[in-house]
Amino acid sequence: MSEWNWGGDLTRCGGDALAIFANAADGAARWAGLALAGFILAFGIWQVRVQRDRVNFPKARFGAQPEKELEFLKRQAFRRMQTGGMAALVGALMLVGLHVPAQDAPGWWAAAWLGVIFFSFWAALLALVDATSTWLHYSSEGAQTNAEKILLEYQIKKMREQAERAAAEKNVSDAETPVGGKNAAVGEASAIAETSGAGKNASAGSRE
Repeated sequence: MSEWNWGGDLTRCGGDALAIFANAADGAARWAGLALAGFILAFGIWQVRVQRDRVNFPKARFGAQPEKELEFLKRQAFRRMQTGGMAALVGALMLVGLHVPAQDAPGWWAAAWLGVIFFSFWAALLALVDATSTWLHYSSEGAQTNAEKILLEYQIKKMREQAERAAAEKNVSDAETPVGGKNAAVGEASAIAETSGAGKNASAGSRE
């Protein structure tokens, strides 16, 4: 029966445990990277298909919209289609970089990860341009809507003031007309009516 070498055996056991842990961590990181790359690739392909339909058939996808709004939505869909294409390339290059060992093919490995960095930067730039363009478009739309609202409120206020002024002038005119004048006018109208009636009766008597 061999004696237990505390120092050497513990060191060897510790080294084996660290190797197992390192292999497990490396495998988990590899699978996580593959899953992330697959997700990015699938998302990019789906985004390209959706936005391509919006570019080719804007009226069917966006419904009844003004021509200016339809053109904006079409350009927005084209930018997002490009972003989806860049995302699909990033996912595919990540799969290549994770599949090709750096020790066996360092050139391919380096090219794949440089492509990941380049196309990721391009996709981020396209996303920034899209976000800025969308913000500017809807900001201008909001400003135009506010201006139209202010103009409409001003026109309504002006029409209300004109109606109130006309009503006030009518009330003043009615208040300034004397009561006697009104009675005299009524009396004159009655006298004219009586005279007219008397003339008609005289004419009828002469005919008889």
